[in-house]
Amino acid sequence: MDVTLTNLRKYFPFLPHNALIKIYKARCARLRLLMPGDIRWIIEAKIYLTIEDNVEIW
Repeated sequence: MDVTLTNLRKYFPFLPHNALIKIYKARCARLRLLMPGDIRWIIEAKIYLTIEDNVEIW
């Protein structure tokens, strides 16, 4: 999430931090709607494990 927020900050340097968080959450929600259920489950599991273990697995 930090890398994505940093990239958003590069594209929108004058937006407040909470606006960037809203953009990030909207993008995630849109991607979740576009993905088939099985792929979404795998990605969400990887994200959960990454957050839980604080290890990058991509």
